[in-house]
Amino acid sequence: MGFGKKKDGIFIFKQMMDNHSSSGRSRIHKNMEYFFRSSQEKVIVLNSHMVCNLDVNDLIEKHEASGKEITMVYKKVKDAHEHFNHCSSVKIDEKNRVLGIGQNLFFHEEENISVDAFVISKELVLKLLIDSIQEGDYNTLPELVAKKLPSLNVNAYEFTGYLQCINSTREYFDFNMKILQKDIREDVFGVVSGRNILTKVKDTPPSLFKSTALVENSLISNGCIIEGTVKNSILSRGAVVEKGVVLEDCVILQDCHIRKGAVLKNVIVDKNNVIHEHEKLSASKDYPLVIEKSMTWDSKQYQNLMKYIKKK
Repeated sequence: MGFGKKKDGIFIFKQMMDNHSSSGRSRIHKNMEYFFRSSQEKVIVLNSHMVCNLDVNDLIEKHEASGKEITMVYKKVKDAHEHFNHCSSVKIDEKNRVLGIGQNLFFHEEENISVDAFVISKELVLKLLIDSIQEGDYNTLPELVAKKLPSLNVNAYEFTGYLQCINSTREYFDFNMKILQKDIREDVFGVVSGRNILTKVKDTPPSLFKSTALVENSLISNGCIIEGTVKNSILSRGAVVEKGVVLEDCVILQDCHIRKGAVLKNVIVDKNNVIHEHEKLSASKDYPLVIEKSMTWDSKQYQNLMKYIKKK
């Protein structure tokens, strides 16, 4: 899969070690060379913490038809009191014009939540950035737009598909559990819409399920070896689950080895980890346990972690 760079295709802006927000003016500012190199007139700004399958072609068509300077994508949600913490909320009039941009404070169930996706002219992006730098502001792009909103003509584009904001460990875990639901999975991965998600090909063999394996409602990648019990879990490629293991509501990333008799519930295991024999690791859904990358985890470490948490 390519990014069409011969025709000014997709530019991925590198994450900056910066104290400002991830939507930030500073990240675009530090990558400003790409704006000057590109011959395109329009910029589509997307942020990686918002997970959805957005029809960008339709977005561009609606933007051009509106005649507005900016098109901002939003979604009407009914769970704003539980999710979308610190996300922008959008006030819209009957003519689909954005009147205000605020912040979701969990006060209401229903909100118009910004998807943090914009179509905007390159000229206007540069103007907003230059004005911001001159004024000494360290604002995110939505904040820059909000600040200049009275002088801008901002169109609202409603996204109706599945949306989740992943800005915490809890939301990451929650999203992985929701992906086990067929309707959400097919929406996100474009099964119905035809907007398939294309990823790198990994030449690995099919997963091996031995006679002792029991798997229920789980997604298991290629190259895994399963001898134990796996329920409501997601396993990345190369994971090994030995005999007697019980995994329930877990996210097991690439090349992890769960040894014989271990029991894990509500645990995220980052890649290249080994969980020792007969270890028992458990947490709540709201506060899942996270095993960092390339650690060998045992019960003593877990007990020390629990003591530390209780002291806090």
